[in-house]
Amino acid sequence: MIRSSSPGPPCPRSAALATLALAAALLLVSDPAGAAPPRYEPRILDASRLGPFDGSFGQAGLCCFLNDGSQLIGTLRRDGFADVYVWDARTDTVEFLPVVSDVGSLPRLNRAGHVIGRLPGGASGFFWSPETGVVTFLEPPFTFGQPTALNDVSQVFVQRGLPDGSSSAVLWDPSGLEIPIEPGGAMDPIVDGGLNDLGQAVGSSETGAFFWDPVDGFRSPPLFPGSEFVEPVALNDAGQMAGYFYFDLDPNDESPFIGLGRFGAFWDGPDAVPIELPCEPVTTGLCDMLEVTERGQVFGQISEDQFFEFGGIVWTGNVPALVVDRLESPPGFELDGCNGIDINDLGQTSGFGTLVPLGDPDGGIVGPCILTPVPTVGIESPTPGATVDATELLVTGFATDEFEVASVVVNGVEAVLVDASDPDDPVKVAFEAVIPLVPGANEIVALATDVDGNTDEDVASVENEGAAGGFRPCDVNGDDAVDRADVDAIFAARESQPDGPDDPRDANGDGVLSINDARLCVLECDLPACETPPEPEPVCGLVGLELLLPPALLRRRRSPRTQGES
Repeated sequence: MIRSSSPGPPCPRSAALATLALAAALLLVSDPAGAAPPRYEPRILDASRLGPFDGSFGQAGLCCFLNDGSQLIGTLRRDGFADVYVWDARTDTVEFLPVVSDVGSLPRLNRAGHVIGRLPGGASGFFWSPETGVVTFLEPPFTFGQPTALNDVSQVFVQRGLPDGSSSAVLWDPSGLEIPIEPGGAMDPIVDGGLNDLGQAVGSSETGAFFWDPVDGFRSPPLFPGSEFVEPVALNDAGQMAGYFYFDLDPNDESPFIGLGRFGAFWDGPDAVPIELPCEPVTTGLCDMLEVTERGQVFGQISEDQFFEFGGIVWTGNVPALVVDRLESPPGFELDGCNGIDINDLGQTSGFGTLVPLGDPDGGIVGPCILTPVPTVGIESPTPGATVDATELLVTGFATDEFEVASVVVNGVEAVLVDASDPDDPVKVAFEAVIPLVPGANEIVALATDVDGNTDEDVASVENEGAAGGFRPCDVNGDDAVDRADVDAIFAARESQPDGPDDPRDANGDGVLSINDARLCVLECDLPACETPPEPEPVCGLVGLELLLPPALLRRRRSPRTQGES
């Protein structure tokens, strides 16, 4: 039998857990340095798997739009055209589609695996699905027909050029239905439009920026105060929009781009006043907004100047974070790039990168890659290598995630989660779980899972020293005392078999419970006449009075962990 060595009866568990939960939450909130930032897990496709490949980005063509199924679409250049492939990062399989693309265009795919893109030559766009095959959008009298956005119900925002140089737009679906999108002026053929799953669209025309609903028609999103004009390019089903607004930085400069500042903008709805998405301190260059997810994350590209793009940026709660700064290279490798193209509703981002073994610069691979946000979990108590003497142990720690920590399980026990968010860790929880211990060495594994099923674990070990040496004979109920209750329990079990060699009822160790065991235990009683010792008052700490103590007395530092330890 394993017993607790603490004097007196244990503190009632409900009071102990309430006190420790409060302390854990306070300690974690008061020490933001104790939590690691959300991190990404990289996956990369070796482009040589796509066929004959010279290792150059040029031959790899363009990539890498994502859908919500962790599938990435890209092209592999041939003579005058490009093959279209889909890489499923979940199964690590590659499929080439029965369609070819223009070498200068980047196809897109939706959750169903349906695809839009441009055919070789660039004048005509296409829609492809296994059911429809290739459907083109160029027909008389139009000079071009280009799809600019595809939603998850396979509706397509299509722009078409007219002979007079202007353009128009329609909302198209695979049944052939076309709904005109007419903002009152010709569409700007340069600006991509955005489309959500409700069929609502955003874009710009000769009359300015617009938000369009198939039922309610058009309205103009508000401008940012002082801006020259605004371009919404993406929206989600909640009506949140992302795009740009422009300021004339140099009124004396007549060139179309130099001197014109472009900044990221976010609208919390089509009628909301836009707010600026800050690029600094990430960059002082341009921010190109590309997407807004159903979770309200905005994704874009950043550049040091107006012509050189070098990274992807994600805003969560209007806080920018440079994707490349949050990469963790796999052990023994250096990962470069893999950001700046697209984001999906899981928060995964995509790009094109290289994975190079450390010390072997010529042995790396190059190809499309996906970054998946994963949770971070850390055990704070007990400290690694601690020695205890107990039958069970309270384990505390923290977990963070990009979106939400769904659960923390410690050695199979579901932990209690307490909100511990702060400005540095907006999605952070403290956790606690009471786990059973065995004699000797115990490994403690805390497994955190986020709402998308991604996991992280932390491991600690403790030595259960007191339990390794055995038990106290005669202490049947494990209350650290021998009294009449123990003797009566032995007498009631006479003529039966003990539960094992450590059964405290078998006082003489002969393998049989008998009256002789009861007689021996009478001699072991702690008080005369085998009276039961009085129970002392439980000692449960300050039970909430910790709030009155100076914070410095409550602060505990998290034990150091190796970066990337799991």
